[in-house]
Amino acid sequence: MDLSRSSLDLMQYDQLEYDNSDDNVSLSSGYESGDSCQSERDTSPAPCGSTKEMMVFKSRESLCDNLDYILSMSELCDVVFLVGEEKIPVYGLKAILATRSRVLYQLILHNQREAKVNKKKVKGEKLKGKLVIEMKNYDEEVFRRFISFIHCGKIKVDIDTVIGLFCASFEFEMNDLRGACWYYFVRSLKKQRGKMLASVDKYKNHKGIGYIIKKASPVTYISNHPYLNQLLKHYTLNYPVSPCL
Repeated sequence: MDLSRSSLDLMQYDQLEYDNSDDNVSLSSGYESGDSCQSERDTSPAPCGSTKEMMVFKSRESLCDNLDYILSMSELCDVVFLVGEEKIPVYGLKAILATRSRVLYQLILHNQREAKVNKKKVKGEKLKGKLVIEMKNYDEEVFRRFISFIHCGKIKVDIDTVIGLFCASFEFEMNDLRGACWYYFVRSLKKQRGKMLASVDKYKNHKGIGYIIKKASPVTYISNHPYLNQLLKHYTLNYPVSPCL
């Protein structure tokens, strides 16, 4: 399976159960291009009677790099998420966020209306002129990677971030990223179940965890997968009544 593109749907476990030593997944959402010599060209023959020849050239690599640079420059962004209990700023562009995620579009509209009604004064020079949205229930590194993925179409998924990224992609309906995180989660559960269980504890109140448990239940029943079974037992014992389910 080519993990360089994130057009993945959630897959049955029998398609996923194989061992791989990679510690992270590099994921793209179609914004990438390879070497310029391999950039896309339309080489289809011209129709009969045509007197003109045309070549279509596409290069998305520079676009991705430019967007990544914009995210590092707070003065070029128009929305800031204050992430976690420490309210660490993560910057973005409203137009791109709203276009890529219907849920983020609604969140942005809601907070814009609230800002107009409440007219709260924003503290700090870097926050002036920006829409401010608090996002307390995510780890800063996880949410920063998630926002970067929405803008640039690329992301690195590792054992420390996969659960948080799954929850974010579930909440904001980024289905391609959600499918890739599920794939990485099942593949890595055998070797890294301790860290996985710790991440489940950390994000236990997210709806994405409830989805993982529901998804894992039939897989465990059918295949009797020992590590998924441990996850289900851990979750059931520690959180017998969960709002996520």
